[in-house]
Amino acid sequence: MLRLLIALWVFRFLGGLALRTYFDPDEYWQVYEPVGKILAGHGELTWEWREGLRSWVYPLIYAGFIRLAQRLLPSFDSFTQMEWTVKAVNALVTALIDLYCYKLAIKYTRYPKLALLVSMTSWFMFAYVNRSLSNSAETLLLAAAIYHRGLLKYYLIAFGSIIRPTAIIPWLLAPPRSLLFIKAFAQVNLLNILMDSWMYKQTMVASWKFFEFNLTRGLARHFGTASVIYYPLVAIPAMTGTFMLHALIGLFYTPWKLLRHIISPLIVYS
Repeated sequence: MLRLLIALWVFRFLGGLALRTYFDPDEYWQVYEPVGKILAGHGELTWEWREGLRSWVYPLIYAGFIRLAQRLLPSFDSFTQMEWTVKAVNALVTALIDLYCYKLAIKYTRYPKLALLVSMTSWFMFAYVNRSLSNSAETLLLAAAIYHRGLLKYYLIAFGSIIRPTAIIPWLLAPPRSLLFIKAFAQVNLLNILMDSWMYKQTMVASWKFFEFNLTRGLARHFGTASVIYYPLVAIPAMTGTFMLHALIGLFYTPWKLLRHIISPLIVYS
């Protein structure tokens, strides 16, 4: 599996270098600008950071890798170090998603190589997932949590929830029923609260601020709402592209253990 992961990383890294456009402004607002703030003391932070809706854990991961690159490659200028390091981390996240797609296919289907081929040739994986978006890390942690069992699974779910609180939604139809999950969730969130409070220089629970903004106060509606048919008739066809027919057929053969993680987000977001 290690050789496969390395090959996937090289493939995704070269794909990342080929990307010369941006897909979403959050590519910069979630990583580049906060990382600049962490490492250089300057960087433009959006209102989400000023209001405490974002956890610092995601940009801190990139900042750690960039600091390592600065030590290992001191001859490179700071922009090159940041650009190449971010793309390398993005490629690792995407390669791990490919790998877990393959491992899940081994576990639940008879066509793991075909599943890996679809993941590698998906336009959406190439053009969107292989970027510095927290959605990509959320996807990886979800796939890994579905594959693994026991305490590791619970820590992966908890870690995903601090990077993006919406990572809890795919588990609504498959809630972990274990005291170990409560323990893991409490430990991860406590550490996150301490870290965010240190970064924000005040007591901060970013996950609660996120839910308060979007649910309690309902202010997310100011940024637009989608029709109830948007995800099944627009989003999914756009994501699957030429694999749309294959995806529809595949749903009929998808075991409930996997299908429930797809259904719950569709219900909530629609």
